Amino acid sequence: MSPTGTAGSTGSPLGPDRRDQPPGTRIIHIAFPEAWTAARSLGLYSHPSLESEGFIHCSTPGQLRATAARHFAPGEELVLLELDPARLAVPGGGSRPEGPELVWEKSGDHGVFPHVYGPIPVTAIVAEHRWNAGDDLPAEFLAPPT
Repeated sequence: MSPTGTAGSTGSPLGPDRRDQPPGTRIIHIAFPEAWTAARSLGLYSHPSLESEGFIHCSTPGQLRATAARHFAPGEELVLLELDPARLAVPGGGSRPEGPELVWEKSGDHGVFPHVYGPIPVTAIVAEHRWNAGDDLPAEFLAPPT
């Protein structure tokens, strides 16, 4: 199910917990290596949360450690998939391409997170970084995006 309306505006049909993407923010999805390998051959990445919750959870680099600590065992082998927001649609249309919508939403008491409302085309993944949960983040996440 896809959200409707215009994100980020006061009184939006999306509600007060939906936000526009902060400029320059990197969008990361934490995946298992096997799922990413399968997605590359299919051309689309999906996740069980798309079926159960209607969207795929993502994070910003600053949210990764806390997200991993909540959902993955220390040392678990993962791949950080970096999405290009310009390759995803935004609520309300605009000049972005057709495809799954990227929406910023409040997630419990953990803050505002990016959610993708549909399978992610592999062409929207611009980088992949192998990572073990609990380790230091890759150096590229410690510097501002270019």
